[in-house]
Amino acid sequence: MDFALRTRDTGQTNVQRVLARWFVVLGGLFWTAAFFGANTRANDTFLVYTLPEVERAAMFALIPLAIAVAVFVLGLFYERLAGVALLLIVSAMIAYGIVNHLNEPILWASAVTVLVAPSAIAAVLYLFAARTQEFRQAKLGGAV
Repeated sequence: MDFALRTRDTGQTNVQRVLARWFVVLGGLFWTAAFFGANTRANDTFLVYTLPEVERAAMFALIPLAIAVAVFVLGLFYERLAGVALLLIVSAMIAYGIVNHLNEPILWASAVTVLVAPSAIAAVLYLFAARTQEFRQAKLGGAV
């Protein structure tokens, strides 16, 4: 298995590639907004943010944004590496949950639903996209 397989256009639409990229983009936007919102406390009636509060929230929101951008850019060039990176991230999330939140089933259910499962799906889609590319290149007689 070639982990450094470069992404190439085989002339046919690779649905897995498109879906994996959308999962990463939408997940990155969701988690950036979630981290921003979780680190602000707006006035109940006017929803006014103070500048220090926005600055602090923006710094926290940069974490998932940077991860999503890094995975997206990696996936543009090396789909298999992006898939493996996402699988490592999923493993780290599960290990963190086991160590720190073992007896909290509601937290586990929500984390798996909105964090672990979409990341794992994107990882599998990236790996399938790389495999599809290999198959199509072999079918066309091109070098993989």
